[in-house]
Amino acid sequence: MPNIDGKAYGFTAFTPMKRWKTPFLRLFFWSVPIISTRVIQKLFSWIPLVRAQQQLLDLSFIHFARWSIVKHDFWPRLSSLQPKDDTRYDYLMFCSNFNGTWQQYI
Repeated sequence: MPNIDGKAYGFTAFTPMKRWKTPFLRLFFWSVPIISTRVIQKLFSWIPLVRAQQQLLDLSFIHFARWSIVKHDFWPRLSSLQPKDDTRYDYLMFCSNFNGTWQQYI
């Protein structure tokens, strides 16, 4: 059953990823606006990635979705007494807002 009360739900996930994957993912994120143009969508709709993006855009219950990369050395230190974080991985952060059921979203 869809969410008829007008409530939106938020979802955030952090996924560790190896550092060598970061440049490739940045290149992919850079190319998404180019893939989103209508001309590219019409000419290359036979490519699964282009077709999948169009299908995502057609989902009306997803209001916002964003992927971001958090570098391993970007975590904040709130004071000089706090030890410097020594993570080995970069992180892929995904944030989304949606209304509807969890089953629809997944």
